[in-house]
Amino acid sequence: MLELLNIDLNEIVSKEISEKITSLEEQLQDASKTISEQRKEISRLKTESSNTENTAHLFNKMREAFSNIKQGEKDTCGYYDSRQNNQFLFIEKILDSLFGIKKAYNGWYCSRDQGSLAVHLAVNYYDHKKEVMSLLQLLVPTDDATKAISFIKAFKMPYDYPKESVIDYVKAPKYNTNSAIFGVSEFWVGSGASPTVNMPHDLIMKNPYILEEDVFSMILDSINRNIPESYYLFALPIYNKNTSKNQISRLGECLIKLTQSRLGFDTVKDFISKFIHDFNHATLDFLYNFASDDNQFRLLNWQKFPVEYQMRYLKSKDFDLINKILNNYDCKWSSDQKKTFLKEYLNS
Repeated sequence: MLELLNIDLNEIVSKEISEKITSLEEQLQDASKTISEQRKEISRLKTESSNTENTAHLFNKMREAFSNIKQGEKDTCGYYDSRQNNQFLFIEKILDSLFGIKKAYNGWYCSRDQGSLAVHLAVNYYDHKKEVMSLLQLLVPTDDATKAISFIKAFKMPYDYPKESVIDYVKAPKYNTNSAIFGVSEFWVGSGASPTVNMPHDLIMKNPYILEEDVFSMILDSINRNIPESYYLFALPIYNKNTSKNQISRLGECLIKLTQSRLGFDTVKDFISKFIHDFNHATLDFLYNFASDDNQFRLLNWQKFPVEYQMRYLKSKDFDLINKILNNYDCKWSSDQKKTFLKEYLNS
């Protein structure tokens, strides 16, 4: 019968066996691949587990070291590094060595038991809050960490204060303890780095709201009304580089209404020294009344004025003095300016 159907059973069986073998070989190959991948995964997990254990061990050691920090020894004057001061130094080293994060200011400002760890971290690492808060969660007991993290998270530097706070400032600038007006000081950090006690004026002067027209107009009003400590506001263009020339000119006009004593304050003198060439004619005409030639280092030495006012000043002097001045090495006039002046002088 099979012969009649022309079917070769041996061929059929051989083919099925061959296909089965091939299938089993493929399954074996897949299984070998799976086993190999699983072995790699097991190895990776073991390594990861080992690393985790090592990391946990390291973190536990760091936590233990942090908790064992003590205050420093007292010196002959009774000063010492507080426990929180030494904790700050510990965190500072970790941030620097592990993350390359440097403190933005001078680190710890206070002495003895004054000053808070959270406040000092908030001020010095304002641009790295996330890293600092994560580190505190690792090092500090839960309740203390929560309190410190809450402060750091909510803390704002004066240049990020809301507009209302900037308006409060320009309407009534405050005097800071021991004349620590500009720059972060122990008096500000030690009092909690608040907006109301010893706040550094230069930091709030960097706030973008202070240059908005309505706020800037309040600055001019405070100065012109002689509000106490308002003369500090003349430092605005020194600390805020976005102050426009028009705003500097308008601020300069306020000099005209200042009392003689206020014109002698350092903040006012620094403003005049740095921006006299940006003042308008009304301000320059006022300051010209104080021009002198007896000392080149005086604030209003005639050479500090724009060339137009220098020429006006020299026109009232005799020729020998003028000749001496124009040929002096410290005369900054160009040759053309000298020629123009001499023509006008000799023809007057």
